Amino acid sequence: MWRAPVEALKADVVWFQQEGKRLFELLTLPVLQLLAAALNFAVVVVQSRPAFALPFTSLEEMLASNPFATASAGRPPRLDLKTPIEPMARVAR
Repeated sequence: MWRAPVEALKADVVWFQQEGKRLFELLTLPVLQLLAAALNFAVVVVQSRPAFALPFTSLEEMLASNPFATASAGRPPRLDLKTPIEPMARVAR
């Protein structure tokens, strides 16, 4: 007797959670794109290579491509930073 209303309520809760996640993505993804672009600019200036591949299409893609989120994944931090093979040429004054 109560099985159908309880199943309908569970389905509504799942739908509400999915829509809440989608709304959260729609609100946060543009802000995260701007922050990633600014960080990419700083990393390109220093290391001559980007830290992220932009644009992000979903929040999961952004979290998966984050090179700084190592503690939450339970992995040891990556230390494969690359340096230029040849030093920059000096500019004559």
